[in-house]
Amino acid sequence: MKKLKHVLLIGGRRGIGKDYLDFLLEEKNSIVTYSGRNEIILQKVNPRLNFIRVDLADTKGRKLLVKKAVQKHGKIDHIVFLQRNRDDNEIISNEVDIMLSATSDIIDSSIEFFEPSGNKSIIVINSGLSRFASKESSLAYHLARGGIEQLVRYYAVKLGPNGIRINSVSTCTIQKFENTIFFDTEGKDRVESQKQITPGKYFGNARDISTIISFLASNSSKLINGQTIIADGGITIQWPEDLIW
Repeated sequence: MKKLKHVLLIGGRRGIGKDYLDFLLEEKNSIVTYSGRNEIILQKVNPRLNFIRVDLADTKGRKLLVKKAVQKHGKIDHIVFLQRNRDDNEIISNEVDIMLSATSDIIDSSIEFFEPSGNKSIIVINSGLSRFASKESSLAYHLARGGIEQLVRYYAVKLGPNGIRINSVSTCTIQKFENTIFFDTEGKDRVESQKQITPGKYFGNARDISTIISFLASNSSKLINGQTIIADGGITIQWPEDLIW
């Protein structure tokens, strides 16, 4: 009998994370350990889904997370980081701790727990604000998102000798389960505006990102390491003056 892949999801109860979890459970060849503060109610009855409650601000708890996942379902094939800092105070140290320190602690504690014969990979979901600035988001958010890109490069070099790859996916505004009603109603104009400044005139969705994650976790991407895949339909490559003249 073919062994099921063991995928560890860090955060991601909503948005891209929820879609990717659905994607994995639809494939039926994966066991998923989801970790976060709250259980995902809709999927909790699935026997291939294991939930571990963890507060990523708890340094001790997050360092034990991978070991707990392995004790339940065996060694892991992939780790996908989808967490968000939900603290409303916008304190830089909090944002950095959840997005960078927690990610680093979990990666460091995972090295010995990867399936030796598997395609050992780590994917970190990021934002286009890792490279750009927006008045809509805080300085703390910008700094943490920018740090993720360098974290990925660092660990690609550090983990390479262990046969572990790490990449990130940088996204723009896309349609997710939570914002579908908005974009189908009063947000229609925003969707059309974004299409107009995107070369392919396409407004992406969470499933688009899930398929990219799946590719980066697969053996087909074994030559891709330490990279940030910009999944924005080309919105960031067009010369701005083309849009106003």
